Amino acid sequence: MVFLVQLLAVEANPYHFITEPVVELRSPCSRNYGISSLQRPFQYNTNHFNISFNYVIPHNYTSIDSFAYKINNGPIQPLNITNIKGDSYYGDATSYSVFDTVENLSSSIYNLKVYAQFTNGTTTEIMNSYVKIDLTPTIDPILLLTVSLIAILLITVLYYSTNKRIRKKHLISKQSLL
Repeated sequence: MVFLVQLLAVEANPYHFITEPVVELRSPCSRNYGISSLQRPFQYNTNHFNISFNYVIPHNYTSIDSFAYKINNGPIQPLNITNIKGDSYYGDATSYSVFDTVENLSSSIYNLKVYAQFTNGTTTEIMNSYVKIDLTPTIDPILLLTVSLIAILLITVLYYSTNKRIRKKHLISKQSLL
């Protein structure tokens, strides 16, 4: 008996082709997924935050000339492009890595907008988020607990040592009266 076996080989495509640009955000970041950024803005307890992301565009898109950001209604500021490379994860695409630091901020909620300037002269808003800077001093709960316990211990020692001296003095005065 002769068995004939036919095997079919399928060549899988490992690429995730994109038809629209993709923003891979690293910072500002938050764990509040699914909630609008105005309700739960990205929060920082420093007077600065980083803007860090990859912006991936399909091969058929116009190249990007630059990136910029604006806070509230302030002036548009340039962002640093740290790397431009072909992106193998998305197939035939180009990935722009951007990193910059926004500094000297006071406690407030800021509207952050990021723009991509394409080589054909068009500008597109690629991010619109809110960032909260809270510079209110905080007390470490463990430090607070430690200081509280030391204070209680000192008050207890002071109470018993004072009480012991009073009782001893009271006893001496009773003995002298006898």
